[in-house]
Amino acid sequence: MSTDHIVIVMFGALSGGFVSGLAEFGTGLVAMGIWLHALPPVVAASIVVICSVVSQVQTIPTVWHAIQPSRVLPFVLPGLIGVPIGTQLLSCLDPNTFRFGMGIFLLCFSAFPCSVEPA
Repeated sequence: MSTDHIVIVMFGALSGGFVSGLAEFGTGLVAMGIWLHALPPVVAASIVVICSVVSQVQTIPTVWHAIQPSRVLPFVLPGLIGVPIGTQLLSCLDPNTFRFGMGIFLLCFSAFPCSVEPA
C-alpha cells in the first residue's frame, strides 16, 4: 500500500470519526466515500462495519439502562446474517460501478431535507 493510500485511509477514518462524534451516526457513510478511493469495496465495507461497531459500542454504557433485548434483537440478528452475505456480494460487483453508485447515494443523502426540529 502506497503512502497516498495510507493518507486516504487515515483521512477517511478521521472524517468518519468526526461525523460520528458530531451526529452520533454516519461513520460508514463518510468513511466509505473516502476509502473507496484507496481500497477495494470488499475491504472498505469490512473496515466500515468494524469501525461503526466500535464507535457505537462506546455509547452502550450511556444508554445501557434503556436497552431492551427483546426490542434490539430484531435489528441485531438480521445484521449478523446480512453483513457477511453483503460483504461477499461486493466481490461480484464492478468496483468502479460501486464507487459511482456510492457517490450518487452520498449526494442524494446529503441533499435530503431534514425535518427534525430542535427540542
